[in-house]
Amino acid sequence: RLPRRRTARTVLAACGVLAAALTGYLLLAPGHGDATARVDSAPAARWSSLPAGWQPWQTTAYADAERGVKKAPGYEGDRAPACVPDDEALYCAGSALLPERVDATTGRTLWRSGITPASLPADRYVTTVLGTHEGVVLVELTITGDDGRGRSQSVLALDAADGRELWSHPVRTDSLGSAYAAGLTLTQEGDGTTVTVRSARQGTVRRRISLPVGYDCSPLAVADRPYVQCASRAEGSHATRFLVVDPTGTSDRVLESPAQQGSFVGVQHGRLLFVESDERPVTNSPDLIYTRIVRVDPDTAGRSVTKLPERYRGGTPSLAHGTLYFATSSGLVTAVSPVTGERLWRSHTTLETPGAVSVDPSGRTVCLAGGSGRVAALDAVRGTLLWESSARAEVLDSGLLPEVWFHRGALVLAASDGTLFTLDPAHPDRRPAPAG
Repeated sequence: RLPRRRTARTVLAACGVLAAALTGYLLLAPGHGDATARVDSAPAARWSSLPAGWQPWQTTAYADAERGVKKAPGYEGDRAPACVPDDEALYCAGSALLPERVDATTGRTLWRSGITPASLPADRYVTTVLGTHEGVVLVELTITGDDGRGRSQSVLALDAADGRELWSHPVRTDSLGSAYAAGLTLTQEGDGTTVTVRSARQGTVRRRISLPVGYDCSPLAVADRPYVQCASRAEGSHATRFLVVDPTGTSDRVLESPAQQGSFVGVQHGRLLFVESDERPVTNSPDLIYTRIVRVDPDTAGRSVTKLPERYRGGTPSLAHGTLYFATSSGLVTAVSPVTGERLWRSHTTLETPGAVSVDPSGRTVCLAGGSGRVAALDAVRGTLLWESSARAEVLDSGLLPEVWFHRGALVLAASDGTLFTLDPAHPDRRPAPAG
């Protein structure tokens, strides 16, 4: 499926800055550079205090639940969950994992929803959390046949309090996924020629959008705005169409914005921002080489191109706090101006195949993680390496790239073997006390 960032992620208050630390930072911070970052000798000064009584916790996405399906079926210790944070909870799903709610403060699994028949083997289903809205958790469920191909697919709404199913609707099994944005779910249903927009709360149809003939289309959402991205099926064609959906669901106005094939990274100054790639650096490398930034005006479909002053390597780029980030499979992180394409800094980490870059709510600190649960924190302005934490899992790669979430001053992560844990960014290797 086309790249999709999980939606409706409420980034919670974290990483506050003390006045004295800010003053010291402004006095000491040099300009942007391209040297390899050095380790910060006093990382604790930049982090705010954690809540009184806070304790680090570590659990697994397959821990016993307090409500619903108590024991997770089919756990083999080599599957990573994908989680969506919202307020005080993480809503997690994944391959062979039923949707569940985990308390972000304590690590307790509050409920696990039994949305599949109890007799269905765990290796026959995949669940994805699309987003949350007014006490509702939107989930996509795919059930596969013995050959591993999709047999049925549906979108469901669950009650966030207890995991009860509120409504469900079938989706085409050959669709490229569903999306959630602004209280709406977007799914490809029926004969595949339309995308259906439904109310997330009631599941009622708001509108249906006709899709262009000869294109494969995928609903997605960025910054809580709904879109539909379509790629031409014609051999050798890189043509794409980008439909900008009215987020209120009350208008039939859909704008088509043609652009060349590339990674859609977000919205910058009201423009849709793409980063285009030409080639891979080496055979079998998961990285791409990016050479252009493309902006598309969603109102006029006007397209402007900025040639990057150098070739940047990385996986899927990410846009956060007005900066474009590239992270390579070898742990090299590059920060780039999304306006000029100028490199702001480049730093080396020792992470193995890191996931997307996350930036704390203050915009001061960049965090990213590898599959083993190792985390690197860097200064967002200088690129200085603040620290790297130790591993929490033996499995390095399970097909999902890990992300870092922020919760009440702490970092929360999921490792490739299903381990869920939190850490104190001022003391990243502080571990939970032994049980008993």
